[in-house]
Amino acid sequence: MKALKELKDYLANSETVKAFNKIEAIIEENEMYKNAYNDLLNKQKRMVQSEHTNRKTYAQDKASYEVARKKLEDHPVIHQYLILQEEINEELQAITSLIEVALKKPFNMD
Repeated sequence: MKALKELKDYLANSETVKAFNKIEAIIEENEMYKNAYNDLLNKQKRMVQSEHTNRKTYAQDKASYEVARKKLEDHPVIHQYLILQEEINEELQAITSLIEVALKKPFNMD
């Protein structure tokens, strides 16, 4: 449990997470940013669904998503938000890998 608290504290005090939370609040307060980001998420969901169900619209859905993402990257606030989101996801994936490795080790009952 100590390790879990340390991990929680590390994430809460991470400069990346703090910056992400600050920008997320800005996006939530700005209708234009909020709507544009939600539109991107909807396009992403549509693209992923069409890929997994092997729909013929996948190429069109992917192109629509990529155009929307490129357009959003022109907004400095959202661009920074997307970068921070990717950084946090990479950190979480690394943490998950470390936990998986630790769980595969045999327990020492001494």
